[in-house]
Amino acid sequence: MDLKRRIRERARELGFRRVRFAAAPEPGEPAPGIAAYDRYLAEGRHGGMTWMERGREARAHPERLLAGLRSVAVLVLDYGGPVPPDPGGRTGRVSRYAWGRDYHNLGGKRLRRLARELRAEGVGATWSLDARPVHERAWAERAGVGFVGRNGCIIEPGRGSWFFLATLFLDRRWAGRAPPAG
Repeated sequence: MDLKRRIRERARELGFRRVRFAAAPEPGEPAPGIAAYDRYLAEGRHGGMTWMERGREARAHPERLLAGLRSVAVLVLDYGGPVPPDPGGRTGRVSRYAWGRDYHNLGGKRLRRLARELRAEGVGATWSLDARPVHERAWAERAGVGFVGRNGCIIEPGRGSWFFLATLFLDRRWAGRAPPAG
């Protein structure tokens, strides 16, 4: 079985619903979405979140996160589930993504396992789930997961935006040259 298929199957076994792949830009070429990201920063729309400025170079040049970067796998981890019971009294509503376990821990453990298994096979791999300087939405759009909606999230046609995005940076390339960044 080829590596791409094995990654998809193993990711599904670990609880990721979908995996799509995108070619990484050539070293030195900008990453997808960096022009829009730069406009966002220039307009000051990031407020006091200075970490967004500090992580700009790694977002623009993802090969800094993995030497020899050739492809990025975008993984989809659904959230939601049954509505929790109303505790009664004066309580507020909590966003659906916060109903279950912390997704950083839940998804992070699964991604760490997948990357470790790949590295044991000699594949260069590193991962991100919302805590590294990775522009997940741009990679998801490039990989064909969906499109950026008015809510700023990736919308997967027919399913909406009720999921988290994770990325797996790989030193293997599959068909195609990376499209131009934008």
